[in-house]
Amino acid sequence: MHGDGSAARRVRRAAVVDESVLQRTRVGQLLAQDLRLEVVHATATLSQFLAWIERTDRTRWPHLLVIALDLHSGSSRDLNVIAALRTAGIRVLALLSSRSRALTNQLVMSGIDAVVATSDEEDAFLAAAQTVLSGGSTISAGARPPAPGSEGTPR
Repeated sequence: MHGDGSAARRVRRAAVVDESVLQRTRVGQLLAQDLRLEVVHATATLSQFLAWIERTDRTRWPHLLVIALDLHSGSSRDLNVIAALRTAGIRVLALLSSRSRALTNQLVMSGIDAVVATSDEEDAFLAAAQTVLSGGSTISAGARPPAPGSEGTPR
């Protein structure tokens, strides 16, 4: 017989970093309701998340970090921090508000596990999160930058 304690230990944890309160709240809801993850922390900035990590027992750290990034937040410092989080065993899914070939490439090189566009459907986000939690990596169709010379790219 398994008690409630063994089930509680198997719960996977997630954290959300996003400046947008509405988006941060919805992402947390999707993770909790659809993927049955325990959302252990939700905050506006990567710095706030790191401060939380520093004072939190490692057994409470998230298995998955969902972080919203844009062209300005993709700084080399942020990418180095994300790479360090990956090294520490935290899987990372980035939400992008724009389709930038350079940023997507930087994220992939830094070890990001998944990239999803904020314009993607919720199902695409959930599929990417599930892929990451299963040990895989993915870039959603909406986050894939257009090929050079294709419609939507500068000429």
